[in-house]
Amino acid sequence: MIPDRYTFSNFKRAVKQPGLLVEELGRLPFTFHAVAQSIYAERHGYGEGDAVILPDEDWDNLILIDACRADLFEETMDTSRYDSYSRVVSVDSNTTPWSIKNFKDRQLGDTVFVTGNPAPSKTVPNDFHEFIEVWTDKDAHDTTTYTVPAESVCEYTRDAVEQYPDKRVLAHFVQPHCPFVPREDLVFRNTWGDAERIGIEGGEPERPYNVWDALEMGEVDADTVWEGYRENLEYVMEHVHDLVEDLPGKTVITSDHGNMLGERTITGRKVYGHPGGMRMKDLVEVPWAVVENGPRKEIRDDGVHSEGSVESDLIESRLAALGYVE
Repeated sequence: MIPDRYTFSNFKRAVKQPGLLVEELGRLPFTFHAVAQSIYAERHGYGEGDAVILPDEDWDNLILIDACRADLFEETMDTSRYDSYSRVVSVDSNTTPWSIKNFKDRQLGDTVFVTGNPAPSKTVPNDFHEFIEVWTDKDAHDTTTYTVPAESVCEYTRDAVEQYPDKRVLAHFVQPHCPFVPREDLVFRNTWGDAERIGIEGGEPERPYNVWDALEMGEVDADTVWEGYRENLEYVMEHVHDLVEDLPGKTVITSDHGNMLGERTITGRKVYGHPGGMRMKDLVEVPWAVVENGPRKEIRDDGVHSEGSVESDLIESRLAALGYVE
């Protein structure tokens, strides 16, 4: 249950850069709660050892709706509309470590990854047959909520399915992850500069950074946040359901992690949003909805050709624009 970052190489870095050691000491209280929660999760069926690894699962197309709790999905969607539905356990509670644990160094020459979220661009851009970064298209951004809307990801996904008929296609939608597209009142960007809002340049915005930060600060209540979260899921799923009708073969709709609205760990710590390495049930149990649409694809592995197209500083600033602020 030791955190992945506790390696000998990182220890040597900390010795040479004492500031890293000071930073880690500040994280120790969170680490204590996370480790205790992970031990509990392993004993109750939702530890990392219980998680699905997506490339090893059976699908032709995989629709990833970012940050969707299983209970939110079940409350909002009629699960009987799918050919099958269940809950599965995700490998992590944050997109960055989730993408590494699922895809890093897997050499997935049979898979095309279409992403509206910058996090995979930071971690796994070179591990697929093709890697299509919707978020880098300035015309694919919503200028009100400063995120990549579902329409843009659908457009790129349809193009990818047509261009690569013999590949598995993974489409990563940003929603229901905040900012909540239907709820401008829950965007919480009034203190951000225009450039910072879309991640063009750096800069430290004032709090609250996002809706989860606002909830923790008491600027909004949990019922209002849940309502906005649900509306954002309804928004993305309207587009996903239209898209799935056009996808051949077996399509799975799932998520990378959930969100916390102040629920407590077994040690009593309140958790908001989706910090990495925190194995709480509502963070790592995600939907698994299956749609069968005609004959299965004949998948071929033609080797890995993908590579990242942008520098890390732009990725970091775009992640900050989505609320990934430490």
